[in-house]
Amino acid sequence: MDLRLVYVSSSKNPADRDARKLRLSDAMLSPMKWNFVEQRKKLSLEKEIEKFLFGGEPVKCLKSDSPLDVRRFMVMKDSRGKTQVHGLSCEFLGKLGIHSCQCPLTLAAGTVQSMLGQLKDIFESNGRGSEWNEITKIGNPLCSPKVDKYLHAIQFEQSKSHVVQKQAKPLFLDQLRSISAHIDDLLLDPVLKSSERFIFLRDQAFFKVQYFSGDGKNDFGFHKRLSYYHKVMFFYFHTK
Repeated sequence: MDLRLVYVSSSKNPADRDARKLRLSDAMLSPMKWNFVEQRKKLSLEKEIEKFLFGGEPVKCLKSDSPLDVRRFMVMKDSRGKTQVHGLSCEFLGKLGIHSCQCPLTLAAGTVQSMLGQLKDIFESNGRGSEWNEITKIGNPLCSPKVDKYLHAIQFEQSKSHVVQKQAKPLFLDQLRSISAHIDDLLLDPVLKSSERFIFLRDQAFFKVQYFSGDGKNDFGFHKRLSYYHKVMFFYFHTK
């Protein structure tokens, strides 16, 4: 393999096309963009609870909302959930997905917790403060012990029903070794496109870092992707 360095402009390098796409993805996932998305979500939630309070009896607003109103709103939201909570006698207990049983669909406990946190910020930004006085019934209703009990009840119910939280599947060392060996075989293909070779070499280098670096791979993953590609390609060619 020829390791001599020759400058090729990005527009003329087909292997750089994927890097340009990921550079655009980095821009889309910047903190500023994420903050914009989160603000839009919070604004949508604020409008939704305002509409809920206005349509109730008696009519209320964010300035007069109580912990009871918050729980009523969350019960309404909970009815639109997609997490099925099975009874202890249900045959689908502990299984992922939505099944044909009559067990109710609710919001996941993590979603409820996140939504309550957003509501707390909404009420705080509307002058309700960050505390709740149980005697005077004044303050932020999301800080009420009754709302905390509601969240704990949701968490307890779902843990008792063996609701499995979705999470990324771990990669074990034997799997990394198998993946690397498979990529080695793919790289032997003489008709492999340059863009495909770039992707395989990039992934191969990253898997090798994961295999040999232990917990250091977590720090490695925080590098900017653009500089990351240069690092992994350098690592690959010097450890091959």
